[in-house]
Amino acid sequence: MIAEMHGGRATRRNAARDRVATLTRREREVLALAGAGLSKQDVAQRLFLA
Repeated sequence: MIAEMHGGRATRRNAARDRVATLTRREREVLALAGAGLSKQDVAQRLFLA
């Protein structure tokens, strides 16, 4: 059971890594900033977006 739980976690982690790998560099920047808790407005200001 525990091995299955760890395997499931690893599978989800790999799936997430694969999805992130398809993002552009800029999209990964936005994702990192949002993940750090910045608001949309803060992300836009940090990345010089209108």
